Parts: sequence; C-alpha cells; structure tokens
Amino acid sequence: MDSNGKSHVFDYKTSTKGYGDYDTTKKLAFAYQLASYMRILKKNGVMVSDSKNAYIIPIQLVNFQLTNKDDVIQNGAEPQFSYDDVFFDENRIFED
Repeated sequence: MDSNGKSHVFDYKTSTKGYGDYDTTKKLAFAYQLASYMRILKKNGVMVSDSKNAYIIPIQLVNFQLTNKDDVIQNGAEPQFSYDDVFFDENRIFED
C-alpha cells in the first residue's frame, strides 16, 4: 500500500524458463490475470492504483526437479522439489 492508501499488485511467476523464453501468449495471459486481480480487489472495496502499478515478477528456478515423481503419480504422495539456484532479474519485471 502506498502513501495514498492505494494497493499495488505483484504477481510472482516461477518457471524453469528465463523471461526471454516467455512467449507472447503467456505474457498476455499474465496481463489478463493482473487485470482480473485488480477488478476483484476494486469490486471488494480495496483502493487499487491504476494498472501502471501492477507487476509480474518472473523468477527462474535453475535445474528444477520433482524428486519423487513416481511416488506422487502412483501413491498420491506430497510432491518434493529441488533446484540449484533462483534467478531474479529486476530488469525483467514487466507491467500490465
């Protein structure tokens, strides 16, 4: 919330792909999601800033793996994950 009492929307997206590998369709879907979040908040009385303050924050998981895939598929076990690194490039934050 900013000093004017308006909320800002941040949507963190994790992927094994880097931002440069996102296709146009995915980016449009993200923009649609942000607009939907803002409409829901406004409808419920939350003061929301304009769409210039709605952000997608892409986070890349490097070498992401589901470590117990067979157990999840066969027995419905809780998924367990591993990854080597997390890459966040603040220059890749894009707005709705």
